[in-house]
Amino acid sequence: MTEPLPSGWKCATVGELSTFVRGVTFKKSEASSEPSSGLVPIARAGNVESGRARLDQDLIYVSEDHVAKDQYLCTGDILVATSSGSSRVVGKSAIITEDWRGAHGAFMGVIRPKSEIYPAYLGFHIQSDFVRLIWRELAAGTNINNLKRDDIITTTVPLPPVAEQKRIADAIEEHFSRIDAVESAAQTALAKLDTLRRTVLTAAFSGRLVDQDPDDEPASVLLERIAVERPKRRTRHAAQSTNQGSNSMTEVLPPGWKWAAVNEVSHIVLGQSPPGSSYNDVGDGSPFFQGKAEFGSFYPEVRKWTTDPKKRAAAGSVLVSVRAPVGPTNIAPFDCAIGRGLAALHPLGGISTEYLLWAMRHTDTTLAKQGTGSTFDAITGAQLKIHHLPISPLAEQERIVAAIEEHFSRIDAAKASLRRCLQRCSVLRRAVLAAAFSGRLVEQDSNDEPASALLERIAAEQPKCRTRKKSA
Repeated sequence: MTEPLPSGWKCATVGELSTFVRGVTFKKSEASSEPSSGLVPIARAGNVESGRARLDQDLIYVSEDHVAKDQYLCTGDILVATSSGSSRVVGKSAIITEDWRGAHGAFMGVIRPKSEIYPAYLGFHIQSDFVRLIWRELAAGTNINNLKRDDIITTTVPLPPVAEQKRIADAIEEHFSRIDAVESAAQTALAKLDTLRRTVLTAAFSGRLVDQDPDDEPASVLLERIAVERPKRRTRHAAQSTNQGSNSMTEVLPPGWKWAAVNEVSHIVLGQSPPGSSYNDVGDGSPFFQGKAEFGSFYPEVRKWTTDPKKRAAAGSVLVSVRAPVGPTNIAPFDCAIGRGLAALHPLGGISTEYLLWAMRHTDTTLAKQGTGSTFDAITGAQLKIHHLPISPLAEQERIVAAIEEHFSRIDAAKASLRRCLQRCSVLRRAVLAAAFSGRLVEQDSNDEPASALLERIAAEQPKCRTRKKSA
């Protein structure tokens, strides 16, 4: 912070304005994951989130005998994550705003403001980008990011008069409260838009999204044509599947529609993993997809290639995750190899990839319920074959796909706008803090006692505190 401080302000350090208490490591044998009488809840790094302490979950519990008096959290304490494998976690902080009978554990520290330092002011400063960036650099390590005690207590704080500290903290809280309201509304709207996507698919595959045309060739004719065109072996499987439908078909379909098993409307390829020695990440051989981890909104991301593909999916096939988890879908953007976690559905009879994709997404919850397994859920090829989809006349399929994409395009645009709003809220939070700690958020009052007098008072009290500790 190179710009000059306002009149009456003074530079100080965290160590001058507070005491620092490092967290204690508890042995596994001393800790419990369940609350019980005589046990003390212990806050950890996961309990610090977005500037707030979440002290109602993800706690451990230890006996009162193992907790020193200064480890207990007090109202006004600033809880700081001091060690983590992630640079995003180390340095996170939260102000304790209400009494809580608990303590802090390993990889945590507490900054305890002195009596005339307004806790919220110091807490908000520690949450600012200025401090977080400095601490991130100081804590950087190869495997573990570790913020030392000296890193914390030597951190510079621009200190205004006591009265102005409160005005600044109150102004920050007022601005943040408004930002919180906007963020909450945006998050609620995003959730509703996700629900709206499901509503669109439900309407699409129950015949309520577009008009039916009685002149359209019915789906039964389409399915008969596909059955004739397929090899006899696959026709037998299709006939069996209609009698063994895995998902309930209680919904009444519009005239001209028909329920059909996946293997009646697509050619199915079940994935198989190539030898591990054939994998590479330099683009040698065929693009290789293994499962949901590589999926995007519509197309998977290529992370591996294989020189010895065992099973291939044709471009335009619908890729279905058949294990851990069951149900998610993507589209193969080109010919590719697929592993055991995927199956590929190549649509038949003129059915479009997009219609098959949306039909699978409409019924993905039903498919997921078929998954079983002791380690992770999975479905067999036989279960996938008899999974049923609502099939409309071919001409109506085109209208349905066009309508879905039009609605989803508007939903996606609204979601993008809301995400931009959330990004602006984050920028605005940073701007509020930057203005606060440069003296631009509230007006200065020349009648306020200057910060220098406060620092002199704190310094005069320091020796007395040390003398009491030595004589104790």
